[in-house]
Amino acid sequence: MATVEAFDDFAVEVSFPGGPSLVRVSGEIDCYTAPTLQQRLFEVIDEGARQIVVDLAGVSFMDSQGLAALVRAVMRLRSLDGQLTLRSPRRSVCKIVEITGLGDLLPVG
Repeated sequence: MATVEAFDDFAVEVSFPGGPSLVRVSGEIDCYTAPTLQQRLFEVIDEGARQIVVDLAGVSFMDSQGLAALVRAVMRLRSLDGQLTLRSPRRSVCKIVEITGLGDLLPVG
């Protein structure tokens, strides 16, 4: 089952392919869209997911608010012995994770 939430050029698609929950994000993650991403991640966690893969291949830009949304989801998951992994982030997204020193908290897998 997949659910999609989209507006403008930003979209979040959630699917449960039988393994880890997959959250595909596209567009820009910024102060306007980060709350939507965080809300969807929290909903997936609240529905019971403990392993989440966030596919960022379609993300062209992410600011500190996007990073904060991911970190909040990681912290909620860790309190439940879960894990969040990033997949296919573009170089610009990797750079913000590296600059902030959050590579260990937000692993790419």
